[in-house]
Amino acid sequence: MSFAKHSAGGGPDPQSPSTNDLFYERRESVIYANPTAAKPVPGGRRRSTVSSVLTTETIKERQQKAKDQREVRRMCMTAAHKYIIKLVANHIGLDQGAVEEFILDSERHMQLFSSFLDKDGVRSLKFYYQESVMPSIDDCGRTIHGVAKGTVMMRVLVTSGTGDKLRGSCVYFLRTNTDINITSKNMESEIFFGYLDMNQNSGILSAFESVLASVYLPPMKAYSRWGELEESPQGRKTKKHFIDNFDNFLMYLRSAQANSGEGVRLAKNTSEKVNLKEIKTVSDCIPISSNPDIVADMEDLASTWCKQIEQILAESDQMRKEADDTGPLAELEHWRQLMARFNALLEQIKSHECRIVINILNVARSKVLRKWRDLDKRITDNANEAKDNVKFLYTLEKYCEPLYHCDPISMIDCLPGLINAIRMIHSISRYYNTSERMTSLFIKVTNQMVTACKTYINGDGMTRLWEQPRQPLIEKLQHCVSLYKNYQAIFQRTKEKIEATPGEKPFEFSEMYIFGKFETFCRRLDKIISLLNYIESFSSLSDCKIEGMDAFASRFGQIYGSIKKKPYDILDQRKTDFDGDFEDFLRQMRDLEVNIQNFMDVCFQKTPSAFQALQLLNRFEKLNIPRLNVQHKYKAILLQFEQELEDIKKLYTKHKDDPPIVRNVPPISGKIMWVRQLAEKIQEPMMIFAEQTTCMKTDDARRIIKKYNRIAKLLLEYEILYHLAWKDSVDVATRYLQVPVLVRYPQTTSGMLLVNFDPYIFEVIKESEYMIKLNLEIPEAAKVLVHSKDKLKAHFSQMKLLLDEDKDLRMGIPPIFLALLGPSLKRVDSAIRPGLISHTWTSLSLPIYFTQVKEALAELKIIVKQISDIKTTRIDYMLKEISETLLCDLPERNPWGVTEFLQKMEAYTDQMAMDINKMSQVVEDAVKELVRIFLHRAQLEQGMLLESEASTDRSETISVSTKLSSITESDAAPVSEDNDISDEQQIREACDELKEFFNQRLVESLLKATRHSLDVMRRRFFSGGRRSSILHFDENMGGINDGSRMPFFIADITLAIPNVVMQPSLEDIQTALNKATQLVLDISKGVYQWGQDREKQHGTVIHHESRRNSPTMLHGFGQDMHNLIKHIDVPLKHYHKSIVDNKDVSKYVMMMSSALSTLKPEVTDALQRYSDYSFLWKQDRVEAVKEFMVEEPILSEFKAKCLMFKNLENNIDDIQTSEIVGPIELFTDPLKFALRVEIKAWKLMFGKELNQQYRAKMEGVLNFVDDYTKRLARPIRDLEDVREAMSALNDIRENQIALDMQLGPIEESYAMLNDFEVVVKKEETDMVDSLRYSFQKLLTSAVLPWCVLGIEARMVEDSLVLTLSGTIER
Repeated sequence: MSFAKHSAGGGPDPQSPSTNDLFYERRESVIYANPTAAKPVPGGRRRSTVSSVLTTETIKERQQKAKDQREVRRMCMTAAHKYIIKLVANHIGLDQGAVEEFILDSERHMQLFSSFLDKDGVRSLKFYYQESVMPSIDDCGRTIHGVAKGTVMMRVLVTSGTGDKLRGSCVYFLRTNTDINITSKNMESEIFFGYLDMNQNSGILSAFESVLASVYLPPMKAYSRWGELEESPQGRKTKKHFIDNFDNFLMYLRSAQANSGEGVRLAKNTSEKVNLKEIKTVSDCIPISSNPDIVADMEDLASTWCKQIEQILAESDQMRKEADDTGPLAELEHWRQLMARFNALLEQIKSHECRIVINILNVARSKVLRKWRDLDKRITDNANEAKDNVKFLYTLEKYCEPLYHCDPISMIDCLPGLINAIRMIHSISRYYNTSERMTSLFIKVTNQMVTACKTYINGDGMTRLWEQPRQPLIEKLQHCVSLYKNYQAIFQRTKEKIEATPGEKPFEFSEMYIFGKFETFCRRLDKIISLLNYIESFSSLSDCKIEGMDAFASRFGQIYGSIKKKPYDILDQRKTDFDGDFEDFLRQMRDLEVNIQNFMDVCFQKTPSAFQALQLLNRFEKLNIPRLNVQHKYKAILLQFEQELEDIKKLYTKHKDDPPIVRNVPPISGKIMWVRQLAEKIQEPMMIFAEQTTCMKTDDARRIIKKYNRIAKLLLEYEILYHLAWKDSVDVATRYLQVPVLVRYPQTTSGMLLVNFDPYIFEVIKESEYMIKLNLEIPEAAKVLVHSKDKLKAHFSQMKLLLDEDKDLRMGIPPIFLALLGPSLKRVDSAIRPGLISHTWTSLSLPIYFTQVKEALAELKIIVKQISDIKTTRIDYMLKEISETLLCDLPERNPWGVTEFLQKMEAYTDQMAMDINKMSQVVEDAVKELVRIFLHRAQLEQGMLLESEASTDRSETISVSTKLSSITESDAAPVSEDNDISDEQQIREACDELKEFFNQRLVESLLKATRHSLDVMRRRFFSGGRRSSILHFDENMGGINDGSRMPFFIADITLAIPNVVMQPSLEDIQTALNKATQLVLDISKGVYQWGQDREKQHGTVIHHESRRNSPTMLHGFGQDMHNLIKHIDVPLKHYHKSIVDNKDVSKYVMMMSSALSTLKPEVTDALQRYSDYSFLWKQDRVEAVKEFMVEEPILSEFKAKCLMFKNLENNIDDIQTSEIVGPIELFTDPLKFALRVEIKAWKLMFGKELNQQYRAKMEGVLNFVDDYTKRLARPIRDLEDVREAMSALNDIRENQIALDMQLGPIEESYAMLNDFEVVVKKEETDMVDSLRYSFQKLLTSAVLPWCVLGIEARMVEDSLVLTLSGTIER
């Protein structure tokens, strides 16, 4: 069952179909049920016959026409049709195309479909999906493969709901507004639809009930925007009444569906001997009753009916098994079902078939009739009883409905009517007024009340008991108890009225049965109320912040948690486990109360003061826990308070002259605050005691009150006394404002300025502020001071800030600039001077004075910043760069050769000279800029600048003025006005000193760079460490030694027969070092002194560069360059002499000039290690080979020689590629190459001798093989030939072993020639390779002739015998 809503409108209100529509649907239904019938046509006419149709058109034409009509219907499909078809397909589980094809099967389907979408069309549309007869192609215009005409299959039918009976599933669509056409745009807001499935429900009523219960009812209950119905009690009652009626309607549908299935069908006549439908009257029964077989069949049928009726009666008389919570409406439902069952049975008994059977048996006087009449009477009585009971119970329905839908408060109002209705039934009813039934009815009413109370308490089952707020829950429980009391009271009043009314049947019912369950339930509720009250009282423990109470809160939580975790329903009065658990809960809570009381006593013993004890008692009192005995504690604390009064009095007496004051609080206010604090210590507890009227009526309380009043009066007098004394001292502070704002401190020689502001002024202001906070009166003068507080603070802060700024500026001026900034400093002094004389703290001109001082300081600050920036960025930075510049280029990872080192050093030093000279010029320009600024400030810029430049040109030596060195920090003081030397003369002298100072710093930077560069070179040469960077070095280390020996130079070890030498030699390397040192020193020649012509310096640089170039390059510059060189022949002054004459530099130069003197022994030892190979070039190779060959060496001796040379070569290969000796890395590759050449020459001479010796042996073997091969190849003709062949074979056998022993040494000797690196001709190599093969071939040819020669010898012998025999015979 599903439902989807497309509008927010009301429920379905389908329009009733017209008579014509109903006629069409019924006619179509008849046609589909009978395929042979003619299909209806518009206008209500029928086709005459099939034969008449065939006379006008053929079958093919009809089919084609049906197909065309189908296509026309398809063309009428719109997007709205498609959307509805999609919804239908989704709900019935078919493809959208299949649903569309079923709808196109009938013109009527499309008419209803389109009418639903058109304006003023039908309001409802249904789509049935159920079994139906498939129409023919003549009717629908299509055929389905495998489905014949008239086949029953599952189809989709479009109907208004009146033509076909629903047997399957249905998708219905409803619309409430027919004033517009339905389109795809407004469809979602104009229609809504639902789904009914008869296959999942037992009937149509069940299907509708399921839709209403699952789709409509939950939203209505959850809906909260009911408009005006929510604004008034009557509206809310109306809404509730509507929802209750809706629930009742659903219950009625369920009941009606259940009652529709209660009927029992009597057995049908299965006898084929008689047709009961053909028997119309009693006279027709007479002849049939004479047939014993028919009568017997009828008796069997009647007996079957009797058994069915007896079963029904037995079931109705059985005791009903009802639940404990069965309500009164269940009684009405029971009798309603019985009435429906008996009425259905009576209708069948009164049917024609049943009467005919009874008449036949009556005519035949069957014995079954007696039993039948008895059962008929019982059925009639039971039916009357059920009808009568239902009639009276219906009067109870409206009084019982509140028991199902209202809360206990509302039920009380309907109880009188309910009791009166039961009283009426008890008085009037014929069947239901028995004591048992009336008691059962009252019990059901009580059951429903108890059930309603449980539902009310649990919030319709949505929340558990422990999850609800406790106070509203207690009220709910009390309402339930009140319902029980009113119920019992109304019952008793009604009972008394009945007893007082004569003739009325009294209420003789068991009240224990009626009220026992409700009374037990109410006793359970009383216990729950008591339990909740305990929980409500002790729940404050969890929020209590008293230290140590968390243990009791935890214990209470455990007790509360144990009762909450019980598995049974606490509202179920039948669960007696709760009673025992409730008693345990009460016992544990009483123990908890005792423990809390003991804890409270311990806490009060630890409180140091009465006020803290009162606060603690107040916190315990807020817990609202019974039996804590709070009033007794108040009396005990009151006695403690009396002792505190005595202590306060003693404390006042001890500290009244010099009380303890809070930090940062002025003295008078501090004393008043102290005395007020004492007063508060006694006042706050007394205010709390005053609220406890019971405690303050005792004699002790009266005594304590008198003591309190005396002490309070004493403290108040102390406060007033000091306040009046302070008011008289305020006038002193106003006189301190009439002094000058500045004063010169006399103890300092420089006359340091101070802010002349008395701190007592701020003290009076602070006292006034605290007096205001303490709600005390202050004089008008104090009010003026408080009002001027911010202004005075601002003036004081501003004056102090200006003095600090002046001091910082003077301290920040370098001593060298003090004399040059004299005029600017005097202007600042002039601006500050009025503060020493005329300006006081009440002067109105102070802001103007501050502005003038600010402007003077700002001007000075600009000048100081300007000269400081120039000094820092253009002078100090450049001098630092010069001092940190590395003046030598040294190898880093790989050592250099001597030539490479000198080339790189020359290029590097030339570049460094140019760079340092440029940096020197930058410093010179910056100094000139400073001089220009100072002269401009002194109004002497133009004249002084020219004179300064002239004096600079005349300067030839560099010295530091003794006057500059005598400048100290004391010069930072203000310049004296009484100075004999004029300002102009001071500026000129200071400018000269400035130039000389920075010139000397340039020389020091050059010295530092040169000294450290030589030190880096020395360290790099001796220690092998790497330098940290290319252009800079570490000022502290000079070089970095990473622990690994890194060589400086590279050299080769070569063989210069008869010695092993190093190239380049140590002398060459020392010369290169000396030249490199001189290059470093010569850098200072390229740094020219200040004040010389820059163009000449540039020309000199070009000249130095051109000297390193070829004359052709110089010639390329032309005549202008020659003139320039001629012009720059005038020598320029530089700093070379100052650098060279320095002692440290000279020391480094001497160290570098003797750097390699200590390396000669190490180098000699390194070269001496290769003397083991000296025999290779010292011994005569020709003589050595001759001596060896004289001894006629065998092959093994040659092999020993070859092995010796191989070992020498291996030893040479094992020699290290390089060896580090001090700062020099010696490479052995040239030496190793020379040794290999010598060894190769030795090997070649021995190899040639070996080749010559074994080539002769090889030629002898080859000659022997060739000779005997030819001798064996001769043909055998006579015995002489045989003897020759035999002789040859004999020689081969004799020489075979000797020859075979020679083959191996020959082959091995030629293989050894490769080791001796002797080149052998290819023909000779081929002879060696074929030597053994030729010898083996000779041996093979020598075996076969032995046999051949034997045979031929016998043949020759036989022929000779025959010849001799013939000769003899003749």
